[in-house]
Amino acid sequence: MAATLRSRWSGGARQALMLALVFSFASAPASAAGVHAELGFAASGLLGLGDFGKVSGPSVGGEGTFQLLSDELGIGLRVAGGMRLLRGYSIPTGEVIFNGTGTQPGKFEAKQSVWWIALGPAWSRPIAVGRIGVHLMAGKALASASSGLGWSNTLGADPGKTSFMFAQAGITWSPQSDQFDLGADVLLGGSADYWDDPPVIVDGAGAHVLQSQTASYTGVVFRVGYHIGG
Repeated sequence: MAATLRSRWSGGARQALMLALVFSFASAPASAAGVHAELGFAASGLLGLGDFGKVSGPSVGGEGTFQLLSDELGIGLRVAGGMRLLRGYSIPTGEVIFNGTGTQPGKFEAKQSVWWIALGPAWSRPIAVGRIGVHLMAGKALASASSGLGWSNTLGADPGKTSFMFAQAGITWSPQSDQFDLGADVLLGGSADYWDDPPVIVDGAGAHVLQSQTASYTGVVFRVGYHIGG
């Protein structure tokens, strides 16, 4: 099942990248036809809400965007994709492990992330203090939560990989004649499995039990980006 999800995800990502490259190379002819292309990159921070906020913590990520917009009306299509690094854990186990050449203190390492791709309509127009744009997208995401090492008496399993759909609405502002921009998005999506906080507890028998939690992908994203075109 996980192999199938990875195959579908990588196939969708490749198709989106090829689409962006094709439209980028075609941006000059597109401008002559009354439309123009914009390619952008951004660093972002995610503030999770509700149950998702409890498991994700404040997180960072990166994304790329491509827009094809009408010169006259400012409406068009937006395609975006990227990844978000959620809260991770590094917990000393108090045990000594053999690393191939010697020994070292053991650590329980847990990490989690979300990879995503989305598309939808966009609108962008100049205003008195620069340029403003809005967009509404629907997409697919893949949440991944895994761990390494652990205690000799560890019980349970990693949350693993979960695929889900989501919606994203956002706004972007850039100063006049400036290729840098600021933006914010609201996320509302399906449920996935993540590490609980804490990701492991000790039961009455002294065993270390892994914990996961299901949460809906909901939050607010803040972006700082750079775009070409427009």
